[in-house]
Amino acid sequence: VYDHAQTQKGYVASSLDNSNKALTLSMKDMSDGHYMLVVKGTDDTGKVTQMTYDFMVSSDSTPSTAGQYDYTFPAGLKSYKAGTKVLQPKDNGIYQCKPAPLSGYCIQWTDVSNAYEPGVGFAWQSAWTKVG
Repeated sequence: VYDHAQTQKGYVASSLDNSNKALTLSMKDMSDGHYMLVVKGTDDTGKVTQMTYDFMVSSDSTPSTAGQYDYTFPAGLKSYKAGTKVLQPKDNGIYQCKPAPLSGYCIQWTDVSNAYEPGVGFAWQSAWTKVG
């Protein structure tokens, strides 16, 4: 995690070996403002993929929903299945993936194809139920 001035505020590294893993990232000297989460991965062939996610920190924005969901959308997207709960950061709502066969829609999302994005896409209610 980096602040707007590109100062590192937190770091964690882990080998995932083609599996899901929860990571805890401790951050230091945080204050209100803009931050960037940089995720970098290297596959078995040495190919590097890096993505950057922007987020804001505000001292009065502590979510009361902490621990009530499995992922923050779209993190862990390929792991979503019936019953998975996600926090949608765009509205701070919690959404639960519907049972099969509708649960297959929960993993259908990209930056340019967001029809089933919880609470946002035009067909989100086909895949999700808002629970919080």
